[in-house]
Amino acid sequence: IAPRGVADAVLLRVARLGPGAVELAEAIATLGSGCQLRHAAHLAGLDPDEAARLVERLVAARLLRGADHLFFMQPVVARSLEAHRTPAGSAEAHLAAARVLWDDGAPDVAIAKQLMRARATGSEWSVDLLARTAEEAMEQGNPERAAAYLKRAMAEPPDAERRRTLLARLGRAEAMAGAPEALERLRGATEV
Repeated sequence: IAPRGVADAVLLRVARLGPGAVELAEAIATLGSGCQLRHAAHLAGLDPDEAARLVERLVAARLLRGADHLFFMQPVVARSLEAHRTPAGSAEAHLAAARVLWDDGAPDVAIAKQLMRARATGSEWSVDLLARTAEEAMEQGNPERAAAYLKRAMAEPPDAERRRTLLARLGRAEAMAGAPEALERLRGATEV
């Protein structure tokens, strides 16, 4: 996280660019490097044309690069924008970002990345998406990543029937990753 003085200076610099600049910059920070302008505009609650004008100002101020896919010039800018949010505010922003991406038909892995930092809401779509993304990670030979997605899916939490299936998958992923808690998870799947 950026030091408080740096974070304050970055926020002030962005705010000077006009109404909506802070909201757009925060949306870009939430969505992450390479995000699409249309997603950032939607998340910031801005008209696409106004968002495009603000991007031009952020680029001219040497804070941002890109036009459709957006990147901060320095990682400290994104960290500074995140530093001004409370943990709850950050979790809410990531949940909103996941919904924006979901509504636009973004790839599951992009949505899952947001859900990993979002607050749990008990939603079935989150559980389904995280479980699907975990399976993709397993197929790609990444059981650690699969286990992380499944742990997050368990935090939603899923209904009791789905919980058993996810617990078994989590135990399998952890076993493949060499995690010591795998056996306990697998036992838990038979007892749920």
